[in-house]
Amino acid sequence: MENRGRKMPKKSRVVTNGLILLLVMFVFSAAVLLLMFADQRRRVSETVEDIAKSAATEMNEQLSLINQMNKAIFLARDMQDIFADYRTALFVEEEDDFTEIVQRATDFMDAYVQLDQSLIKEIAYIPLNYEYSPQTGETLYYGLNVDVLAGNLFRIAEIAAGEEYARGAMFIADILYDDNTSSNFYAFGRNILDIRSYSEYYMKSMGIGILAINKNKLLDILDRSETLGGLELGMFYGGKAFLGSEEVFSAVGHGCGGYFVEKALTDFDAVVVAYYIWTSFF
Repeated sequence: MENRGRKMPKKSRVVTNGLILLLVMFVFSAAVLLLMFADQRRRVSETVEDIAKSAATEMNEQLSLINQMNKAIFLARDMQDIFADYRTALFVEEEDDFTEIVQRATDFMDAYVQLDQSLIKEIAYIPLNYEYSPQTGETLYYGLNVDVLAGNLFRIAEIAAGEEYARGAMFIADILYDDNTSSNFYAFGRNILDIRSYSEYYMKSMGIGILAINKNKLLDILDRSETLGGLELGMFYGGKAFLGSEEVFSAVGHGCGGYFVEKALTDFDAVVVAYYIWTSFF
């Protein structure tokens, strides 16, 4: 007797073939989506890299400009002549009318401020007496934000006393309001070395020079939200949080998930950090 196997009903074969086809289509679609996602993720990563590099380059240029203007103002021979006259009038002759000296200083500083009025908001000179002690109460000012800057002079003088700044290297300090909250300004300062070859105090400090810089001019460089949504940029200067949102500094400090890019500035001890949250990708 012939033994015949059972044949699958035609309807069942159609259903099985349909399920197999659907499974193949699903696997194929998933593979395509994964490839598209990987490609898009690569493109986003490249964009973040490019933005971080661009921001670091632009920030380096801006800080270099500030440093150059700082030097041009405080290390110029004409300005140092004014500082020397002010110190003599103040500590030797003990005069009480500095109108002529202040006017000379104002005229000199004004020429630089006019180059970019949105950048430099205040200039100050803290004189050193001849025992090389800073006299914050005798500070010369230029600008309209005297009260804000005045409350920070003692703290700035303490920073300037650091050994690493003794030879005139530029330092940066946050300018604070009376309630210790951050203001809209940063102090870019330096110890002013007397570089006039004819001076009896050659290469000795004359005082502390301060440029109060509009913080928003620097923050604008880091604002790239229109280029890529979900991207946060921050900046570390001297290993400390300097510019940027609390989110990016917190993410860096706690190793949060996301895509990080660091770009060092060419001429400063600073790093621009770009942080992209992958959830922003979806």
